[in-house]
Amino acid sequence: MSIKEQIEAAFRKARLERDEATKNVIGMLKNKVLVELKSGSGAVEDDALWLRNIEAYAKQLKKALAEFEELGERAASQIAEAKFELEFCERFLPK
Repeated sequence: MSIKEQIEAAFRKARLERDEATKNVIGMLKNKVLVELKSGSGAVEDDALWLRNIEAYAKQLKKALAEFEELGERAASQIAEAKFELEFCERFLPK
């Protein structure tokens, strides 16, 4: 099963379960892929494109998480959200 198919299946499941956090992270990933496809760079929608975008988003999340952790308790909800999104992305990244 391709990464896109896995993400679509996770999105359908999240929609049925009313899982807003999962729907949000999937929406963000879909948006990043769509932007790259429409950028005129000649990108083709395949697993490599999805993987690049997931890796880039995971890198952003790690950086944001480090900044949130410096804020401590004031950023508790942002830390939890970033950790959830990072955990979701890591399912698709190579070990």
